[in-house]
Amino acid sequence: MKSLKLRTLVLAAGLVAASLSTSASATVDTAVAVSDGYTFTGHFTGSVDDYIPLPLSFSDLIGTLSGSVADKFGKSISFTSFDLVDAITHVTVIAGTVFDGSKASFGYFDGSTLSGSYALHIAGTSVGAAKYAGTLSVSAVPEPETYGMMLAGLGLMGFVARRRKSV
Repeated sequence: MKSLKLRTLVLAAGLVAASLSTSASATVDTAVAVSDGYTFTGHFTGSVDDYIPLPLSFSDLIGTLSGSVADKFGKSISFTSFDLVDAITHVTVIAGTVFDGSKASFGYFDGSTLSGSYALHIAGTSVGAAKYAGTLSVSAVPEPETYGMMLAGLGLMGFVARRRKSV
């Protein structure tokens, strides 16, 4: 009887550990694989208004697109724009929010609605010559089916435990 409880406890712990991986953060690289992240750099004097083409396809991704930029020379860069734009028309597709002048987030997006070529629009000012570098990444969002399977599994475990208790 004691070994049965131990096995049940180990099985439950394994299921909990497996379900934690559904909310793990993932990033997008230039080959569209969910792995290392897309990095970019640029340099300017005075002000910047760059459009960095992204060799990425967002068609199969659902998640939160985020990025960060950093001042590499310590010239107090003040970023004013960090947006995902159409690569041809430069129309903003997803407006970014700049936090503390160095970090940005685009919020939730569904990649199946994004088709075409995209660029990252970076704008800002600096005192003197400046250089920036950053990374663009995607945090994965679990699909509803994942939660459904987890709840079904917990329900089955409860059913089995109740059935064994009554026998």
